[in-house]
Amino acid sequence: MLRLLAVDDSASVRANLVNYLEPLGFEVDEAENGATALRMIRAQHYDLVFLDINMPVLDGPSLLRLLRAQGLTVPVVLVTSSTDRAVAGMAVRLGSHDFLSKPFTPVSVKETLYRALRLEPSAPPPPPRLLVLDPNGLAGAQLRALLPAHVQAEEAQDLAGALALAGVVAYDALVVDPDAEDGQPARALAELGELQPAAGRFLAGPAPDGTAAGGDAVLPVPLEEGPIRTLLFESCLRPIAFVHGNEVRLAALRGADRGVFFAVAVRRLMKLASALTETVVDLRIDLTRAPPEEGVLSPLVLELRERLEELGVDPTFVVTADGRKALASSSAMARTAFVVS
Repeated sequence: MLRLLAVDDSASVRANLVNYLEPLGFEVDEAENGATALRMIRAQHYDLVFLDINMPVLDGPSLLRLLRAQGLTVPVVLVTSSTDRAVAGMAVRLGSHDFLSKPFTPVSVKETLYRALRLEPSAPPPPPRLLVLDPNGLAGAQLRALLPAHVQAEEAQDLAGALALAGVVAYDALVVDPDAEDGQPARALAELGELQPAAGRFLAGPAPDGTAAGGDAVLPVPLEEGPIRTLLFESCLRPIAFVHGNEVRLAALRGADRGVFFAVAVRRLMKLASALTETVVDLRIDLTRAPPEEGVLSPLVLELRERLEELGVDPTFVVTADGRKALASSSAMARTAFVVS
C-alpha cells in the first residue's frame, strides 16, 4: 500500500488529511514544516507528498525547489488557499503534480490523490470493523460515538451471536464486556480470537479477577476518547500492515500503546505474509518503521521468524541502520537474514 506525507504547519489541517486519506487504505505521516519534511523524505520513500505553500522554517515552494534540485522526484501536491490560475501555473513550473485548494473535502482530496498518482477509480477498501460483545447493550453505542465515523461497529448481546458474526466477517478489533458469559469473558475472547486471529482483543473494563482475561488490554471505564483512540483506534483500526510486491510492511507506531500495537502488528504481518507465501518465494518483512531498539525489534523479529518457519518460509527482514546496530549484539539473530534500508 502507498505511503503519503502531509506537510502543514496547522495540526488541524494535517489531521483532516490523515482522517480523509487513511480510510482509503493509505499510510499517512505528518510534518509540521518543510525542514522536517525534507529530513523525512531523505530518510524514507513516500509515494506522494501533500505540501502546504505557506509555512515557517521552510515553505512549500522552497522545499519543492530543494527536492527537485537534489534529484528527489517524489510526486507533490501543493496545498493552497487560492484557486487562481497563477497557483496552478506555479505548481507545474516548480515540479508539482497537482494542487489542492483549501478548504478541501474528502471528495476533493481523493480526486486529487487519484489524479496525481494516476490511480484508477475503484471501490473504496472495506472500513475498519469492530465487534462488540456486550450483554448490557451500552459499550457499542459509546464506542461508536468516540471512534471516527468511518469505523464500522457491530454488536452482539451473547457469545453465540458474536461467533455467528465473526464467522462471516473479518474484524480488526474485538471488544468484550466483562459481564459476558456470566462474568467469564476469557472464554468469549478465546473463542472469538480463534475465528479472528488477526484482531486486537480488549475488555471494556477489567474482568472480575482484575485482569484483561487474555486480551491485549483493558479499556478504562468510563470510556473516554483519549484512551479509546490510543488503545483501540491507533493500535488496531488504522492501517498497520501493507503488502507491496513481495514485501509485507509495518506501519509507523503513532500515538499507540506500544504493547498493544506490536501484539496486533505481529498478527497482521503474519496474516499478510502467510497469504503471500502462496505466490512469493523471496518474502521480505519491512520493519523500518519500528523503533530501532533491541527491546522492540528483537522480540518482533524472533516471533515473526519462528511463526514463518513453521510455514516453511525463511524471510528477509528490512531494517534501518540503527535497527541493525541494535540487533547486532543478539546471538539469536545469527541465522536471520537482514537488509538495511
